Amino acid sequence: ASRFFGDFIPLMPYMALYFSSIGLSLSRISVLFMIWAGTVLIAEIPTGILADRVNRKKILIIARIFKLLCFVIWLISPTFSGLLIGFISWGLGSALESGAFQAYVFDLLMQRNQKDEFQKIYGRASGWSYTGLFLSALVSTLLISQGYSVLLKIGILSLLFSTFCLLTLPSTVNSNEPKHTSWKITQLFSLVTPAGILMALMIGITAGGIKGTLEEFYPILLFGKHIPLLYIGLVIGIFEAMKIITSML
Repeated sequence: ASRFFGDFIPLMPYMALYFSSIGLSLSRISVLFMIWAGTVLIAEIPTGILADRVNRKKILIIARIFKLLCFVIWLISPTFSGLLIGFISWGLGSALESGAFQAYVFDLLMQRNQKDEFQKIYGRASGWSYTGLFLSALVSTLLISQGYSVLLKIGILSLLFSTFCLLTLPSTVNSNEPKHTSWKITQLFSLVTPAGILMALMIGITAGGIKGTLEEFYPILLFGKHIPLLYIGLVIGIFEAMKIITSML
């Protein structure tokens, strides 16, 4: 439920079109997506270290609140500055979650002597995330005629419920929690410099960021080809349906 409602955000298929509707140029929209991906890139390593030192359930809750704040800010301040601040908040939430979710699932299964179930449980959880995106795309096609603010409000309510679901999860003990509590910046370099790990990490994060950012421009491309808004939502939904199948398999 926490994964499903964390991604049940009907605005997602029409996000770029929403930015365009409030008067942003394509270049400004591009800047927003760059900031979004850049925030995740910069925050990925520090938040990963944080997830090893703080209770991971708390990290997941904070991450969801950061994502929730993004859409609240967008609803209150639909301006370039408001969208920019929202994207930074969302980027921080994404970085926090990516550093903690897999580890939380592993720790929880370790506590229950079910660590061999990790791949299955993680794949299923990812599948529910994509299911949230898929169904929100279908819902958005039905509600897009009501305006973007309706889609935003549904997403906010969904993220609130997702946060509540995270609160009900059991806490875990970090399986790889450091024995000492002090931390120095030099330790960061000792973690990422051997054998080109830093280079591989940056290539992976950057490639993922570029891929994710390009996906956000599909609606603008389709809209420019005079595809009705209803069908744009369905096309995005098909993308998510393929991800559901892959994750569940």
